[in-house]
Amino acid sequence: MKRELFDEIFDREIEPFVEEMLEYEPFIEKRNLAPCKRDIYNEYSKLRVIYKRQVYNSDVEILDRHKVASCMCGAFLTVPIFHKGHLLEAVKQHGEPVESFFYYANEFIAFYAANKFLSFYMLCETDNLRGMDEADRSLRKERILRQYPLMPPASKVKETRGTWSGILFNLSRIREEERLGIEHYDLYAYATIFFMLEAYFNQKTAFDQKKDEGKT
Repeated sequence: MKRELFDEIFDREIEPFVEEMLEYEPFIEKRNLAPCKRDIYNEYSKLRVIYKRQVYNSDVEILDRHKVASCMCGAFLTVPIFHKGHLLEAVKQHGEPVESFFYYANEFIAFYAANKFLSFYMLCETDNLRGMDEADRSLRKERILRQYPLMPPASKVKETRGTWSGILFNLSRIREEERLGIEHYDLYAYATIFFMLEAYFNQKTAFDQKKDEGKT
């Protein structure tokens, strides 16, 4: 992914979501986004090279979109968007109730951003699919924009929110240097997770479309 495209998606999709998170949780603070954006892209570029060398033993191979998403997630984890000092102090001193999504704010934005970058490639693929009429193409693009990612239900939890919480918790453990450290973020495992999320989305939306067609 070229820097120009990264900047475009960051400005259009990620920055507004950062501002939306700030509206709902006053105890988190954003860092200066200009250097964050620069550093995130630099980290993404480093992870991309590492991935290519370890998998292909080459710098010239092109990574598929799930590997790109995994590298992007790792880059956002390495360069956190939010300060959480006030949030943690509020919990510690006053027992302020905090949604887990905000407690894991940096992990949340990393996972969200990775899926947004992945969805861009999904939209591009939809534009180039052959044998799809314009109505179906528009419907698929609308669903990608509005619904992706759909999260499968967690074990013994009916709500998909359980899956979100589980992934964010696992990502937060990566940041604990005394246990693992960010250098142990598993690029390969998360590339597989992003692949599976896209496959699950395709399965569910195709099923939903058939149900809709059956009603007409």
